[in-house]
Amino acid sequence: MGPSTAGDHRASPYQSDGKYESGFYASRSKLIEDAAEYGGRAMYWTVNQVDGSLADRVTNEIAPAQKGACTHSKHIARIINIVFDCDAVRPIGWPATDEEHAATLEVAYKIRAYLAALGFPEPAVFDSGNGTYLIYKTDLSPELKPLVRAFVEYVSKQFSNEKVFVDNSVWKLPQLLRIPGTWNRKKQATAERPHRRRVDYQHPRETGACNGGHVVGGCAGAGGERNRGGDGDHRPDG
Repeated sequence: MGPSTAGDHRASPYQSDGKYESGFYASRSKLIEDAAEYGGRAMYWTVNQVDGSLADRVTNEIAPAQKGACTHSKHIARIINIVFDCDAVRPIGWPATDEEHAATLEVAYKIRAYLAALGFPEPAVFDSGNGTYLIYKTDLSPELKPLVRAFVEYVSKQFSNEKVFVDNSVWKLPQLLRIPGTWNRKKQATAERPHRRRVDYQHPRETGACNGGHVVGGCAGAGGERNRGGDGDHRPDG
């Protein structure tokens, strides 16, 4: 059922009240069916493994979110994905242009090459709609969240530049990512700034997972190396 057990999947309606909808699924086929039905809206899922304490919330449907009913850090049993979200620096709220969008893939490939040289396995590469995701499989205790945070922040500092911001906040245990095939819609699309679906670029040719040693090695140069992508803290609207 994707990355989670009894996973939290959320739909973000573009309505004036700004309310969210949420659902816990144990059926992959029903999730795929509902994602297709809600495909015109932003949809997200929890990237890490949810513990069994949320099993009683499984309804296999999307419904109005109840306060406090979504996944929290205490519900994460294992860290099973490390994510790098390369996002286009652009006017707040607007979709990326094709040029801005392409720049994120270039930075993602630089990160992938850097980590491959350190012995990391291949990641999955996804188009987020306005940028590029790299997703590395792992299997770590939630107690190692500080290490994952340091790693993500280090890579962000090294590779962000004036065109692309590598999000330094996607280390959170209940982190959400867009569900493949659903739309990333920001404000009104234009010919230059179109809405796009989140789609797959590449899946790893070989199955492999990074471990704590990889993560330590990935940020071992913190404080010593120059920024590889540019300078400054460049934050787009995600």
